[in-house]
Amino acid sequence: MLSKFKVQHYKSLFDTEIELEPLTVLIGPNGSGKSNICEALVLFSFFFRRLIHDPQTQSFTELFDNSLIDVNRNKQEIKSKFWQGKLDFLAFEISSILKNINVNDNSSDNHILSINFDYSRQNHILSTNFDYSRQKNLKENLKIRFNGNEILLPIKNRPSQDKLNSFLEENKYHSSSISKSLEKILVYDFIPKDLSTNASSIDRIDRTGKGITTSLVDILHENRESFDELEERLTKLIPNIKRISLPRGENQTFELELIDKYSEHHIPATDVSHGTLKILGFLTALYEKETPSIICFEELENGVHPWLLHKMMELLKIVSTEGINGKSVQVLITTHSPLLLNYVEPYQVRAVELDGEGKTQVHKLPIDSVRFQKALEAYDGELGELWFTNVFGGNPT
Repeated sequence: MLSKFKVQHYKSLFDTEIELEPLTVLIGPNGSGKSNICEALVLFSFFFRRLIHDPQTQSFTELFDNSLIDVNRNKQEIKSKFWQGKLDFLAFEISSILKNINVNDNSSDNHILSINFDYSRQNHILSTNFDYSRQKNLKENLKIRFNGNEILLPIKNRPSQDKLNSFLEENKYHSSSISKSLEKILVYDFIPKDLSTNASSIDRIDRTGKGITTSLVDILHENRESFDELEERLTKLIPNIKRISLPRGENQTFELELIDKYSEHHIPATDVSHGTLKILGFLTALYEKETPSIICFEELENGVHPWLLHKMMELLKIVSTEGINGKSVQVLITTHSPLLLNYVEPYQVRAVELDGEGKTQVHKLPIDSVRFQKALEAYDGELGELWFTNVFGGNPT
């Protein structure tokens, strides 16, 4: 899993470093940069995987441009991805902890990968078909560093892939552990309308919930045991639901329905309550047939009953330690809910705030502080209630 992530010049992340746990909860005001942290992780993952696996048909610049596009496909100027719209550079550094295999050795190796991408260009305007109008200069370069071993590659004219492959091969032990940590990073911010939409053209559930039917069908066909377990968890969380139904519709497509426990009535997704749809989306994301390495849930609490939120957090603790499909998944959550904080440990929380210049700052809670411990005790261990006293930040100023 990733232990640390550092970003420079991505949106509000001017020079931001965050230490990560298997389950990390990000708290902070609106616009403080919580979502930007998740986005930056996805961008880094997209680019690094393309860098290793894509054939030499695209320049490094094109690989990076396409990664920027994939993070957010809304029409926008590329410069909006950069600190204060200045197209200079983006830099990323991650640390991945790999435990030693020897049972008698409890130590671990900390693998570090950093990528610095010089992006000194102007007039990048993203159009509907994702073409750019751009002016290039001679400053462009790509710097990759594995644990101190560094390579500098010109990106204006992509060099032979052999040079990069040779560098990656020399650092194979480090790059393989990093690759696993960045293998597949997914962000979810569910919208009930999208969850109830039958988007058969989408091959898996996406960020807002479109394609959930396709994912459920895939889980059912690939691993019936996982589907049954998902269905059982859903019925425990929503007792009035008996089963999930996926009847075949027109043109070999499938529909999503939930079967009412009391009447056996098949309720179409468009008539299912928003909270139930969000919980189903949450479970579908966890049981996807291709297990991700990292999942980020945006404001998981929205539309969910507090009691169910407690159960969902219990499940995420299992996911981040033991896993569901035999593989643990690192989890990030952005939240404004004090109640959710009552269901996690203080060491798992990161306060995200803007400084006086609009730069995102992230810090741990002061769990070693006597003042913090006494305050937490005074609130009977209710971390969410303590949040409002502003003992550890993460509030609007």
